[in-house]
Amino acid sequence: MNQLLDLCLTLTPPPAERCAGTIAHVELRCDGLGLSQPVNLQPLSDPFTPPERDELVWYLEHYWQWPYEEFARRGQQVEQLLTDVGKRLYAAVFGTPQAQSIVQP
Repeated sequence: MNQLLDLCLTLTPPPAERCAGTIAHVELRCDGLGLSQPVNLQPLSDPFTPPERDELVWYLEHYWQWPYEEFARRGQQVEQLLTDVGKRLYAAVFGTPQAQSIVQP
């Protein structure tokens, strides 16, 4: 198939009273293939631990002011963390068999 397809990822907020720690429910849809799948039978959780979130806050709010020496090393560690968190999110959203049926039909 050489047709371009759009993959739509819809995040909806969870009900506050039922899902502590959940940041969203995920639905994947590909209209071109006629596929729609609510992916997260388990809701999507926050991908950051509290210490990782603190590092991200430091990186975004302070690192840009002093990107030198030991701060540069710490900044590189946070950049690696962002790569790791991206992989965690990808696995959480696209790691189920239902999601794989849409991503790789």
